[in-house]
Amino acid sequence: MFDFLKSVIGKGEQAGMPPTEADDITATEIAVDLKRLAAVSPELAQRAIVYVLTGEGSSVLLQLEQHAQAAQTALGKYQLGAMPTMTPAEMETAIQARNNVLARRYGPEAIWIRRYLEVLTLPYKGVRWGIFAHEGLSPLWLLGFFAKGELHLHAVQTLASDLDTVLSWRDAEDSATVLALDLLILEQSNVYHFRSHAIGTRFDFRHGLFAERQAVTEAFAKYDHPKQAIFIHILKQFDLVKDEYFHFTYQQYLLSTSKAVREAAQNALLASPPETLEASARETLAGGNPTARAQAAQILLLVIGEPARPLLEDHLAKETSKTVRKIIELGLGSAVVGDGARQAHAH
Repeated sequence: MFDFLKSVIGKGEQAGMPPTEADDITATEIAVDLKRLAAVSPELAQRAIVYVLTGEGSSVLLQLEQHAQAAQTALGKYQLGAMPTMTPAEMETAIQARNNVLARRYGPEAIWIRRYLEVLTLPYKGVRWGIFAHEGLSPLWLLGFFAKGELHLHAVQTLASDLDTVLSWRDAEDSATVLALDLLILEQSNVYHFRSHAIGTRFDFRHGLFAERQAVTEAFAKYDHPKQAIFIHILKQFDLVKDEYFHFTYQQYLLSTSKAVREAAQNALLASPPETLEASARETLAGGNPTARAQAAQILLLVIGEPARPLLEDHLAKETSKTVRKIIELGLGSAVVGDGARQAHAH
């Protein structure tokens, strides 16, 4: 295998170089694709191939980042001007080689596919359009697994490796659930550049989100408000607004400065157990600030409806805030009934 690697990358004997992890055919196709980086620098092309196939020389990623625009052009589909020595047929062969590599099904041991995607996607770091502009937690290489257009993969091609396997190539400190959740948020927030991947059916979200509650809730603050609203919607989608996620959602309903997040939280709380909501609302009415007390009164009326009247009438007698008193008085005077409100919201 070492002799094969030498012939592919054109390097002389190098003491201590580990054997390539890829099979001969795949390694050859990777070399055929990445040798186009020679338009930037022959040394860069060789280092990139060695890194992908062996894991040696990760500093090449920094070099790629420093020459991002040139590397993106060299690895693109329309770069014959940048590669005057490459014929159209050779260019098509290189593109086909990439398609062949990424169309195969791999197992968890194929960590070198991640390295290949790192090399292919790093030149897109910082772009303002497309899938690589996603401001989330997924690394570029993971987004690259789904970036058919940007990586010039055939439109009809189906990426064979399952999502669990792809996530197994992540860094040890990363959470597979958090990364899968990020992809689902991307799918629901950017239907133009990231669609038809059915992420919700390709990962066991119910189990993962429940098992990794702390990591998931810590990830929430890293999103902007529109994506936070989608985040909460996903918890509701998988029927997880209970226990710790109930309290998390309830706090977002009370405290978020974003109308979109509060509305998403309210919608999620409509599906929560009424007795749990009542207990939390009682605490808020007893010790929350005026804004929180007003929010608690509103959600009580929406979820519980008329049965909440005794609790709110009792609180009204003690309430000192004119704003909160007005909200409760208006609510008690309305015809809102919990079951009817929840049915209407469901539609």
